[in-house]
Amino acid sequence: MNIGIFIIAALSAYLISGLNPAIILSSIIYHEDVRKNANGSGNPGFTNFKRCYGMKWAWLVMLLDISKAIILEIIFGWLFTIFVGDGHKTLGIAWTGLFAMLGHAYPCWYKFKGGKAFLVCITTLFLINWKAGLFSFILLSVFLLLTHYMSLSTIVSQIAGAIVLPFLGTPVFPVILFACCAAFTTFRHKENIKRLASGQERKFYFFKHKDKKTETPAENETEKTE
Repeated sequence: MNIGIFIIAALSAYLISGLNPAIILSSIIYHEDVRKNANGSGNPGFTNFKRCYGMKWAWLVMLLDISKAIILEIIFGWLFTIFVGDGHKTLGIAWTGLFAMLGHAYPCWYKFKGGKAFLVCITTLFLINWKAGLFSFILLSVFLLLTHYMSLSTIVSQIAGAIVLPFLGTPVFPVILFACCAAFTTFRHKENIKRLASGQERKFYFFKHKDKKTETPAENETEKTE
């Protein structure tokens, strides 16, 4: 087994995925850091970007985040078949995805403070097994429509994705690696879990803009500390 390809994949995924579209676009378009927007949560990800600036450019943040993961994982999935052996494509995807998540969450470019890496996680699941990815996405959509809690929907969908992978014939090591990805996603939402438990988690709407004047003090404080 070629250990070098594992190291190259890990470093490339970490460094490239660490470049954050939400931070870059907020600086270019709005001339501010999305993490410092007074109306936001401080998190440099799609959800907070949408909360601060609306959907006009938020879709581009999502697209760029997904594209980074797709390109990296496709390239290294292919390289793993060459340097590790036939049948190891999903291993390359899962390995690259895990380090892409680490780069997104703890980027060296931004003092190791990044997003929650959910988009990288679900993209990785789709590329490992599209059926598991589709199942996870449908589950996320249903939970989001019913509860409007993005954090809860994210956690449930990714854990469910990890559970169904082995039943779809996915090799054991990619399953283990994606289980690590799902666990990491859950860990990154630990503050959201605390707010869910206390009933203070802020709800997420794609197209509904809530009037700030109608928010309760608790909701405002929750948003600031997310």
